Amino acid sequence: MRRPFAFLLFLLTGCALVLEDRSGCPCQLSLDLKNLPAAPVQVEVTGTDFLFRGAADRDTVLVVPVPRTGVSVTAVFGGTREGDGTIRIPYGDEAPPLYLFAGQADTSGDEAWMPVCPHKEYCRLDMQFTGPPGVGPPFEVEILGSVDGWEKDGTPSEGPFSCRFHPEGDGSAAVLLPRQRDESLRMQIVFEGRPVCTMALGTYIARSGYDWTEEDLEDVSLEIDISVTAITFRLGSWQDTERRDFLI
Repeated sequence: MRRPFAFLLFLLTGCALVLEDRSGCPCQLSLDLKNLPAAPVQVEVTGTDFLFRGAADRDTVLVVPVPRTGVSVTAVFGGTREGDGTIRIPYGDEAPPLYLFAGQADTSGDEAWMPVCPHKEYCRLDMQFTGPPGVGPPFEVEILGSVDGWEKDGTPSEGPFSCRFHPEGDGSAAVLLPRQRDESLRMQIVFEGRPVCTMALGTYIARSGYDWTEEDLEDVSLEIDISVTAITFRLGSWQDTERRDFLI
């Protein structure tokens, strides 16, 4: 009668080995970086008392042992994170050519898989200024807004934005704009250091059908025809003329 008891004890011991508690073991998180639009990207994985930072190139699967309590994953190209994970645009500068990914990974199992694809977070605004000959000294253009960068989770951060520049000799100019939250962008024409005209740039862009919520922001080409009494804006097939009375 002792043998069956010993055999049963063996089975119970074997079951204990099979059902081993692995909750304290890390999850093997595989980050799929095979379809990067730009590279290399700076990867950051954060969790409870956990931090991993590294760089990855195209066609890479990065495997990171992480806690089973879930982690946040970010991947950045073209921008530099602050210590708190945000990305800020210094006042007076244009936006960086930023590609950004931010997501949450469920790491409760032994393994987890996450595709990582950073998205284009800036809009290149190409401008062509025209006006009557002999309009006076060269003018400056200043773009003003209320988005000064990106939060850690990738959302636009609220803060003052300003970028001033001179158009080229042929009237062309370009500026990189961060993803916007609303229509608050403004454009100022500045002569001899003095703003002579302020225009609702964000409203004009919205009227043309532009969508700031797209995953990958498109670029915009804007024509601005300046005269003494009016400014005409053209974005593709959309056009609007704003009557103004100012001296150039």
